[in-house]
Amino acid sequence: MVKGIKPKAESKGIGCLLHNSIGHDITECYKFNGCGSKERFEIIKGNGICFRCLRGYHTARSCNVGTLCDVIIEGKGPCNRNHHPLLHSDRVENSIHKAISEKGFAVLLNISMVNSKNMPVSVLWDPGADISFITNRMAKKLGLSGKHINLSMIKVGNAVEYHSSNEYCVPLIDKSGKVWNVNAVGINEITAKIKKVDSSRVSELFEGISNLELNRPHGEIDMLIGAHYCEILPRFVETNKGLQLLENQFGFSIRGRHDEITNQVNTSNHVFVRIHKLSSSVNLNEINIEPKENLEDQLDKYFAIEEMGTRCNPQCIKCMCRGCPGLNYVSLKEEKEMKLIEEGLTCDEKQKCWFVRYPWIRDPNQLKNNIKVANARLRTTENRLRKLGNEYAMKYQKEIEDMVRRGVARKLTNKEIQEYNGPIHYIHHHEVLKPESSSTPVRIVFNSSASYMGHILNDFWAKGPDILNSLLGVLCRFRQDNIAIVGDIAKMYHTVKLSTLDEHTHRFVWRDLDDSRPPDQYVLTTVTFGDRPSGTIAMVALRHTVEQSGKESLDVQDMILNNTYVDDILYSTDTIENAIKLIQGTERVLSQGSFRIKHWIVSGHYENCNIRIIESDKILTRRMILSQIASLYDPLGLVIPVLLKAKILMRSMISKGNSNGGGIKWDDPLDDSMMNEWKAFFKELYGLESLTFRRPLKPSNAFGKPNLVIFSDGSTHMGLVHM
Repeated sequence: MVKGIKPKAESKGIGCLLHNSIGHDITECYKFNGCGSKERFEIIKGNGICFRCLRGYHTARSCNVGTLCDVIIEGKGPCNRNHHPLLHSDRVENSIHKAISEKGFAVLLNISMVNSKNMPVSVLWDPGADISFITNRMAKKLGLSGKHINLSMIKVGNAVEYHSSNEYCVPLIDKSGKVWNVNAVGINEITAKIKKVDSSRVSELFEGISNLELNRPHGEIDMLIGAHYCEILPRFVETNKGLQLLENQFGFSIRGRHDEITNQVNTSNHVFVRIHKLSSSVNLNEINIEPKENLEDQLDKYFAIEEMGTRCNPQCIKCMCRGCPGLNYVSLKEEKEMKLIEEGLTCDEKQKCWFVRYPWIRDPNQLKNNIKVANARLRTTENRLRKLGNEYAMKYQKEIEDMVRRGVARKLTNKEIQEYNGPIHYIHHHEVLKPESSSTPVRIVFNSSASYMGHILNDFWAKGPDILNSLLGVLCRFRQDNIAIVGDIAKMYHTVKLSTLDEHTHRFVWRDLDDSRPPDQYVLTTVTFGDRPSGTIAMVALRHTVEQSGKESLDVQDMILNNTYVDDILYSTDTIENAIKLIQGTERVLSQGSFRIKHWIVSGHYENCNIRIIESDKILTRRMILSQIASLYDPLGLVIPVLLKAKILMRSMISKGNSNGGGIKWDDPLDDSMMNEWKAFFKELYGLESLTFRRPLKPSNAFGKPNLVIFSDGSTHMGLVHM
C-alpha cells in the first residue's frame, strides 16, 4: 500500500500513484511495470482504483472507459476478462477455475461418500495434492480434537500462503469395516457446493455395477484426501467416452465427462474451487506445535516485567527537545505524529472541553461506504443477542441508550444523512460479556480494525508516541509517603469530542432490536477506545489541561502529570491536610477540560496490600509452567525471594530438556522428580496469601528526605541485597 497518495479528480485522471505525479500515467510508469503482478494488483486494490482502466476511483463493473483484457491465451484467443492487461497474470492466477469444455460439457470430480463415526462424509479424492484437508465444520461435527500447527501451501502459479490451523486424525470406515486413520488439516472451505448430477445411467455405461453401488454426493465437500494416502485412492477400472469408473476400499466413484451424464449442466461441478493442486513443503509429523498465543510473545511479556527498573532509558517525550540525557529518544516519525495530534486538538473555553481532528495520514476520501456490510453485521449481532437471552439483549439496548444520554453517540436525522457529502465509514459493534460484573455485565466494543475492500480504518491514522508514565516510577512514588491518594478519571476517552469529519467516519447502525424496520444511523461523538491514536489523544488533552492552569501549585501539576497511569492517579503525601488540598486542586484543574474524577480513596498509615496467586494445573508441562510463572505479577519485586526459586527450577528444567538432545518438548509431561519439585513450589505459593507489606517506605519518625543505600552481591543461584 502506498501511503500519502491523494486522489485526483477523475476527469483529469489519477496520474502515477507511485510517484504522486500527473506528469505520466501509471500504465506508463517504469516502476509500476517493473513490479510483480501481485504487487501491481495490491497497489491498485489498496488505493481503490478501477481494475479495468486504472484511471478512476470507480468499480470495474461500472467502468465505461477501459476495454476488456486483450492478452492472448494460448489455444483460446483473447482473455476478454474485466481487468487491465497489466493485471492479467495476477487475475488469472487467482481467478476461479471453471472446467468447461469447448462443447459445454461439465467435468465431474472424483468424489464419493464415506462413513466416519456413523456419519456420512463427502470426500474429494485428489492425487495431485500431497496433503489432506477436512472442513472445520465437519471436524466439529465429528467431535474431533486437533493439535495446532503452522504450515505453508503452494497454490497455482507457485503462490505460497501461510496458515495457522489444526491437524485432526479422521477415522474412515471402509466397506469391510476396517478403520483407516487419515491425518487432515482443518480449513474453512474446500470447494463450492457440488451440483447434483443424475447418475442413474452409470449402470448402463459400465457392466457389473448397479446404481446403488455408486453413492455420489452433492452439496458441500467435507474432506479432501491427497496422494500421501495413495493406498486408499480410487483405482482405475474402466473408461467409456471420457468417463472413468474407479474403485477403492470405500466403493465406486466416477470422474471425467460423458454426453449422457454431463450435458445436463453447462458449468463444471468444481466451479469456485478454492484449493487446487496443493503442495505442502513440510512433513506434518515434523511440524513444531505452537500455541495460538505465540510462545515468543509470551516470553517477551514475561521478561518485560522482569526487567522493569533494571535498565535506565529515559525518553525525551515531554519537552521534545531531543537533547535531554538518555539512551533512547522519540523517533522523528513519532515526533511528526505527535505534532499532528497536538495540531488537531483545540480547547473550547466556553464549553470547557477538548475537540480533536484525528491525525489522518491517508486521505479519508479513499474510504468506501460500507453501509451494506454494517447492516449485515447488525443482523448477526441481533441474532447473537437473542440467543444469549432477553436479559443480555435488554442490557445491550440500555448501553446504547446510555451512550446517547451521555452524549457519546447521537442519532442522525434524515436531513443530516442527505446533506452530508464527505467521507463515510461505519464501525461494527458487538458485545463483550462480563457476568461477574454487577455494574456492566455487557460491554459494547467498536471495531475500527475491520477490513472492507482492502481498507482498515485504523490504518488511516497515526498512532503517536508512547507517552505513558513509567509504571515502576508511579508505583515507587505511590509508596513514598505515609498518606496514599488514589483517583480514577471517569470515562477519560469520552471527554474529548470528535470533529464533524471524524463523527461521520465513526457511524454505526442500530434499530432497538426491532428487525421489522430499517436501522437508524448513529455517529460516535467522542474519542473511541480501540482507535489507534485514542490513548495518545486522551493523554495529550489531559496534559494540556494541566499546562494551561498556571495558578495551581506545582504539587498538583506534578500529581497529574507525573503520577498518572492511563486513567488512574496514584500519589502519596505526608499529611491528611495536604491530601485534601491536592484532591481539591486536582478537581479544579481537571474541570477546565471536563475531566471528572469518579471517586477518591485516601488511605492511612497502615494500609496494606494482599498478594494472591493463581492456582496451578494438576498436569504440568514446560508450557504450563511458563504460563503460571508469567502470570505472577510483581512489578515492585516484593516476593522476589520466593519467585527466585521458580526461576532456578525453570532454568534446571530447560537445561535438562536441552541435555537430552532437545527430546523434551514444550507440551511433554514433566518427569516425576521435576513434577514433585514444581508441585511443592506451587504449594508454597499459597503461603503468600497471608503475607502483607506496609505501603509507605518512609519511616514515620523520619525527618527530611532519608536516603536508601543498597549493597548487592551475586552468586551462582541468587543475589543478596543488604539494606
